[in-house]
Amino acid sequence: MTEYVMVMVISILTAVAIMLVASGSIYRFVNKHPSVKMLALAFLLLIGVTLIAEGFGEKIPKGYLYAAMTFSVFVEALNISAMRKEEGRCACRNCTSPSSPTPAPPTPSSPPDPPNHRRRRRTIVPVR
Repeated sequence: MTEYVMVMVISILTAVAIMLVASGSIYRFVNKHPSVKMLALAFLLLIGVTLIAEGFGEKIPKGYLYAAMTFSVFVEALNISAMRKEEGRCACRNCTSPSSPTPAPPTPSSPPDPPNHRRRRRTIVPVR
């Protein structure tokens, strides 16, 4: 046993408090980026397989695991950055928002959209 039980109790309570405070923002971030959810599940699987392998006596250098995880997080950060840049572009016909440098010319068959217009997704409501 250890003689620093109080230090262990305080550290666990501090970790729980930090997790409770941060859980809302992490929840929103993961729901906004579903690929991060898959990445987190892959990390859990990687850690689980590593623990099972170490239970059978295999030594896996932690540097390999950390390098793989760091590379995956870096690629995901690039992916999120690219998606954010892509979202900034407006797909409207006559949009004059700052993200769209030159608006497309209006087509004669449809009325022009108002300035700074962004199209919303239409939700289909089932009819009973």
